[in-house]
Amino acid sequence: MHREPYLSKSSYVGAHICERWLWKNFYNRPDHVEPIPGSGADIGNRVGALAQALFPDGVLVAEVAYDHQKALARTQELIDDPSVSAIFEAAVEHEGIRVRIDILERLEGGGWGIREVKSVGAVRKKTKYQPLEDQFAQDIAVQCWVARGAGLNVQSARYLYVNSDYVLDQQLPDPEKFFRQAEVLDELDEEIEAVAKRASQFLDVLMRSEEPDIEPAKSMCTKLGDRLCPFWHRCTEGKPEDWIDVLYRPGRGKLQALKGEGFDRLSELDPETASNLEQQRMIVHARHKKVIVETELAELLKDFPLPAIHLDFEYLSGVAWPLHIGTRPHQRAPFQFSAHRLNADLTCDHIGEYLAEGHEDPAHEFATRLVELLKGESEPIVAYAAPNAELPVLKDLIDRFPEMATDLSAIKDRVVDLAVVVRKTFMHPLLIEKAIKTAGSVFTLKSVAPALVPGFSYEDLGVVSQGGAAVEAYFQMVTGELPGGVTREALRASMLASCKKDPEATALVHKALVKLVT
Repeated sequence: MHREPYLSKSSYVGAHICERWLWKNFYNRPDHVEPIPGSGADIGNRVGALAQALFPDGVLVAEVAYDHQKALARTQELIDDPSVSAIFEAAVEHEGIRVRIDILERLEGGGWGIREVKSVGAVRKKTKYQPLEDQFAQDIAVQCWVARGAGLNVQSARYLYVNSDYVLDQQLPDPEKFFRQAEVLDELDEEIEAVAKRASQFLDVLMRSEEPDIEPAKSMCTKLGDRLCPFWHRCTEGKPEDWIDVLYRPGRGKLQALKGEGFDRLSELDPETASNLEQQRMIVHARHKKVIVETELAELLKDFPLPAIHLDFEYLSGVAWPLHIGTRPHQRAPFQFSAHRLNADLTCDHIGEYLAEGHEDPAHEFATRLVELLKGESEPIVAYAAPNAELPVLKDLIDRFPEMATDLSAIKDRVVDLAVVVRKTFMHPLLIEKAIKTAGSVFTLKSVAPALVPGFSYEDLGVVSQGGAAVEAYFQMVTGELPGGVTREALRASMLASCKKDPEATALVHKALVKLVT
């Protein structure tokens, strides 16, 4: 080891989840790349910059993280200058912890207020007493502890987070209306007191010559990084092909209990101990190494008569930065759909699509085009995991546009979920293999389609290859912040090809299931 161990506020918080991640992230940190426009990191940066507008006389510490000593010196200059009312990205250090405080506000009487900015719509747990979420309490507590240790009189600690009820009424969000604020210092006594002991423990981890031997787990590793811990693949390299961690919906504590009893493979489990039929099917498959197709498939497919429409939506969800006048932060906002028809002779046709231009809120045009395509038909509308996407989007549209409520409700009533059929009747080794590789669900369409349709792949889609990328692409199209060398026309073409892929996949999966019972 060649670096003096230290903690940042993000590594301090992350270490509570996984000390193995802490060690790896310090000694094998992935190369820094600028956030993609529309990504979670990019949205966080935009929200952070907007919060600075609440302090018009504030001054930014522009030195980057690896110029820590320069950042410390610059911060001290600004602390010593009474004309500076707020310091953005203030650098403070104490006993091996380095933090950059989003906003350090000078208070009357020589005190200081810490203002931590989050792009979330809530910072409290949804319980009777509504304490701070654990990671938020840890985040702001470590800043208070370090700042006080560095000699600052911290008299206030406040979260600035997104007001999800704010409706955009101008080109850029109004910071006074965009943010909610929560003073939390009085709630942090125990958390601040715990920092010294925890920080010492975490710094001891960084003093080791080898990484801690900590068992990876999907429930833990999906909380580190944008979508998944960047070290997931390294930490799971030696796991068996039927690793128990992918057990479907194990229930609170059951997976940890099984691991504690020494179980590492699905094939080691007794099918009779399964909590649900999906688990039982996974265990039987792992033991006998065969594809499973349950006999009730034919009965379930009666709810999917042919011809059938196969439909997929793309939509903003959980995005803190509103893109269009009249929309809210974190609003579910559809901008694209694509539809195929699976005919009675099992041929498949692409029958329609829509992609917003991005100049204004596309919800009304989206709904209008959808009604034009599907109104008056009686065929079932097949979607995959519809309760997570198509159904809530349609419900939102019904609520927003009462003049189309009858037609939209008729469309919604025709929607059937193919994922339920797959989950209840099918198991294949590829499903388990991909779930281990991606730390995702066993029954995702991107696993099921290649398993049931040999040769089908998502690998040919290029830059817009999954839902998250589609959201980023739409954000780029609206803002004009296109990737280098990519034209607006090329981006739209890629988005259309990507959205077309999922209804094609569900149609082919539907076709394959029909063939299994005929």
